[in-house]
Amino acid sequence: MTLEELEELREGWEFEAKAARTKLPKSIWETYSAMANTTGGRIALGVVEGRDGSLELQGIENVQDVLKDLWSTLENRSAVSVNLLSRSDVQQHTFEGRDYIVIHVPKATREQRPVFIKNNLQNTYLRIHEGDRKATPALVQRMKAEQLNLNDKRVVDDYTLADLHDESVRKYRNILSSQRPTHPYLQLDAEDFLISIGAAQRLRKENQALRPTFGGLWMFGKEVSIREIFPHWHLSYIDKPENDIDSPRWADRVAPDGTWNANIWEFYLRVEPLLMQNLQTPFYLEPGSFARKDNTDIHTAVREAFVNTLVHADYHGLAGVRVIKQRTSFRFVNDGVMLISQDQFWQGGISQTRNPALQGFFTILRLGEREGSGGLTIQSAWTNNHLKPPKLQQDFEHSQTALELSLTALFPKEVLQVLTQRLGETFRQQDELGRTILALAATRNSISHQDIADIHQAHSRDITLKLQELQKKQLLDSIGKGRGTRYKSLLPENPQNELFLSLVDKEQSSAIKPTNSAIKDENSAIKPTNSAIKNERSAIGDIVQQVAASKRSRRSLVREAILALCSNDFLRAEAIATRLNRNAQGLRNDYIIPMLNEGLLVARYPDTPNHPQQAYKRAKEGNS
Repeated sequence: MTLEELEELREGWEFEAKAARTKLPKSIWETYSAMANTTGGRIALGVVEGRDGSLELQGIENVQDVLKDLWSTLENRSAVSVNLLSRSDVQQHTFEGRDYIVIHVPKATREQRPVFIKNNLQNTYLRIHEGDRKATPALVQRMKAEQLNLNDKRVVDDYTLADLHDESVRKYRNILSSQRPTHPYLQLDAEDFLISIGAAQRLRKENQALRPTFGGLWMFGKEVSIREIFPHWHLSYIDKPENDIDSPRWADRVAPDGTWNANIWEFYLRVEPLLMQNLQTPFYLEPGSFARKDNTDIHTAVREAFVNTLVHADYHGLAGVRVIKQRTSFRFVNDGVMLISQDQFWQGGISQTRNPALQGFFTILRLGEREGSGGLTIQSAWTNNHLKPPKLQQDFEHSQTALELSLTALFPKEVLQVLTQRLGETFRQQDELGRTILALAATRNSISHQDIADIHQAHSRDITLKLQELQKKQLLDSIGKGRGTRYKSLLPENPQNELFLSLVDKEQSSAIKPTNSAIKDENSAIKPTNSAIKNERSAIGDIVQQVAASKRSRRSLVREAILALCSNDFLRAEAIATRLNRNAQGLRNDYIIPMLNEGLLVARYPDTPNHPQQAYKRAKEGNS
């Protein structure tokens, strides 16, 4: 690995550079714990970050001593709870006569977490953006509970079949009968049926007593019985007519309110048809069949995402399951982080189910794909329909997972047509990630690694390698270094013509957007002219470029650039910092917080300043 490749690696947040001129730095173990407990990452020893954000190679004087200290500490359980590294994870490099080390820290498995140091569970760390932060005691205990693999096939002590909701079980059995009329379970009596599907177990040591499993209770239980053990039990669906997720308005809602028995099966039966409404694709119901026989992979993917959320949720948490449908997107949120890496989820073939009993209930009805293929099913559907890629976010601080599925086209078809005309086979031979990057660069003044990551599910390393490839093919040019690097299109002829300017950031839904004439009329009424868009975006681009190109811009100009970037939508501090080539924390302290106090900006979560998804938007009356 060359120093140049190392510089490109650090564009993602899963990277840490540490000085190690004469010895192994003690702070490496906090970073090791943090990366292991989140998504993994890379640590470079003998490298430091310069004031301009670039990497500076200091080197390691006695590299063998540092390596010896590294391995001996990893094998010392009083220092580190588990050694996750193999020899191939630790690589020694030499550049211009100076040695440095690159360590790949893998994501710890459920059985290995929490990874802690100094023989103390309180020294459990998480990687939050670019920093290492101690996990809360409550989160550490949840990690410990997951470590024991206390799944939902366990019997609920002191509960009986009277705690199950007979009507829910009857609906489930009827649907199985209509879906799979020859299934052998249908020949069993009520008790044996529940045992066979995994909803109950017979305890032979207690006079053949029949008890529900945790999965059976969650799926078919009476709400009052569920709440006796899980007082924070919550299942929520909201159909929001606007794209502002914080708006109090909603068109439809399903939540525990005393009018229905809020178990998982009843929740699914109510919400699944609502998710399918207004997906403008032909489908029909076969006579006597419960499942929709639609001919689109979008329906299948949305249903898969819903089932996946219900099956993988941690129902011991406080927030429960939330499903949010908006005009151009779906959002599925559940307690608990993923038990596999995001790469494994999207690639398919590997499954670690938090609740195997729940998964079994849906699998029997052929709802949801086979184990380990859910992520691949969702991603393939979105790619095939040229929609903005799914976004999977994990909040490790609060132990939550959120999947967002956008119904907005990734790029207007005109962009791809122009790129194909200009680049020919060069463009057609690119993979989906390469075409996405080229189209994004062609419709913006410049793009960053984070801009790509915001709209594409590819791993940080894959994005870096693709950017390097496109530069070598002279399709992109780079400006700056490290996380501040930005990329410009090098298409033959200047792509910033009238066509592209009219398409920049244009909101264009695909053929599956809802049929709502009122929405269409409203959109057409407020749609600006292409010349207005061109002038406004050109001005914004000039200000942003001017600030990004200089480390010492006037304070008033930086404020003006922030307001310009945040004029149309909420942006996170990290995204603003990337566009302006600034440090996120410094930008937050020196500009964003003062501008919030002055009323120039508004926060997405005003009551929770440190919310992990905090973002900022220009106030309606704000001026620079």
